[in-house]
Amino acid sequence: MARLDGRVAVVTGAGRGIGASVARALAAHGAAVVVNDLGVALDGTEPDGGPARQVVDGIAASGGTAVANGDDVADHAAAERLVRTAIERFGKLDVLVNVAVSLYSNPEPVRQIVSTGPWDLDKLANLVESTFRPVVEGSGGPWTPRPG
Repeated sequence: MARLDGRVAVVTGAGRGIGASVARALAAHGAAVVVNDLGVALDGTEPDGGPARQVVDGIAASGGTAVANGDDVADHAAAERLVRTAIERFGKLDVLVNVAVSLYSNPEPVRQIVSTGPWDLDKLANLVESTFRPVVEGSGGPWTPRPG
């Protein structure tokens, strides 16, 4: 029995690089994997499902179980669809690995969030909360908002 048999993982940004390696490693240890990637160019243009499908094909060729998903995790409704993909396809969600990056050619939104002031740290906390709320709620778990 593999270490992650019966577990279900979602890996964002899994069409290439580190995300693809994480998805393949989880599958090699027995997890069913939702390979999420927009497949865009470095400037954020030209979405293409090919990279995610290639990772899924490689996992399947190695005897693993995976499904491709092209939802944009920066969008709340799309993040909920991503979680629903795991639950509808595999019955649950045990692991979430977020490797997706949405900087592209305009890092200004991140610059606006990250600075030294406490107000900006609150903005960062809100970003993290808005990212993980649909994941937690979509998996059937309780969401406990941060105090304040």
